[in-house]
Amino acid sequence: MPDDLYTRARVAWPTLEVAESEFVAWVAERVEGETRLAGDLYIAFACAHGDVTAIALFEQHFLREVEHAAAKLRVSPTLADEAKQVVRDLLFVGREDKPPAIGQYAGRGDLRGWTRVVAMRELLKLRSRDAKEVPIGDEALLDALSPANDPELELAKSRYREVFGTAFRDALARLPAKDRA
Repeated sequence: MPDDLYTRARVAWPTLEVAESEFVAWVAERVEGETRLAGDLYIAFACAHGDVTAIALFEQHFLREVEHAAAKLRVSPTLADEAKQVVRDLLFVGREDKPPAIGQYAGRGDLRGWTRVVAMRELLKLRSRDAKEVPIGDEALLDALSPANDPELELAKSRYREVFGTAFRDALARLPAKDRA
């Protein structure tokens, strides 16, 4: 790895300041040999370490890839906004079992393309999820919850329909003619 890696990274992102030794060590873990993506690795490193300036710059320069992916897939603006939030969460928020995904960026391709792939995957997951969810209106929901759609009641009706019909006709036949009318 050339000695000017850090210098090239700083030129790409002059407003970001990270420790040179930590950055160079981080890159050495991910990249074999030289890389032309010093700037992409630098901002990814800063984002992975929670640098708020880096995250703001990332949002400004790279997060629009979610919008490009959404346009390509022709998803609704609502789904595109949801995907943008999911990608933010995935990239920058660590979990107990999983660190922020931005730390997995290894500089095999440019950061813009890597971000587009992440966005595309999340959009496809969300679109698939939405296809399984069929929105219904209030009337349909009320009809579904109606006692008339009670499965237990339907079972009882089918089981006892004949017995009930016979008992009802017998009871009706025993009534005086005036009450039957």
